[in-house]
Formats: sequence, C-alpha cells, structure tokens
Amino acid sequence: MSDAQSLAVDGNIFVSKENGLILEYSQGKRVKEIKPQISPELNGQVRLFTNSKMKNLYALDSKNKRIVSINKEDYFTIQYVSENFNLLKGFWVTDDEKTMFLLNYSKIYKIGI
Repeated sequence: MSDAQSLAVDGNIFVSKENGLILEYSQGKRVKEIKPQISPELNGQVRLFTNSKMKNLYALDSKNKRIVSINKEDYFTIQYVSENFNLLKGFWVTDDEKTMFLLNYSKIYKIGI
C-alpha cells in the first residue's frame, strides 16, 4: 500500500489513499471502500481521525481548507470549511463528537459540531 497517506483505528482500520479513497479493514481483510460524495473530492495528503466511541470518521483536508466528517454507517458527509483554515496542521475531536480542535499554523480553533 505504497500510496497510503494516513490511518485511524476504531477496532477496524481506516486508510486514506492519495486518490481520495478510504479503505476499511477488519481482521486484516478489506471490508469497504469509502469514496465520500463531496466537491471537491478528497485527494492528496489527508489525515484521518476516529475511535471506537465515535459514529463518524474525520478527514483533515488542508489543501481544500476543511475537515470532512463521514458517518461510518451511511457515509453521510458534512464539511467544515473556512478561509481561515489556510495552514491546517492537525486536529482532535472529543469522544462525544461535540467539539473539534484545529491547529492552523500556530493558532488553535475550537469549534462546536
């Protein structure tokens, strides 16, 4: 998997690829391919985040100044976009999925979700 960009684990393993596809693995076997229906599509360097308590998988897409939230069951997608997200470096979502913290260069944003 030479084009893997990031991974997140909730019991299953989610792997983002350069082409925007997210692969889900369970017990070493690929079980799903997730291609969020968003515009612009995910591509390039994407960082994933989730855990076993969360119903969503989150993807930081710094190129497009956004965080994408993807429901793990039905793949319903929400985008959090801002022109202020011009240098996104990292992010964290609370276990209850009510708050997101974004590191944008040297500034931290706290966002209610």
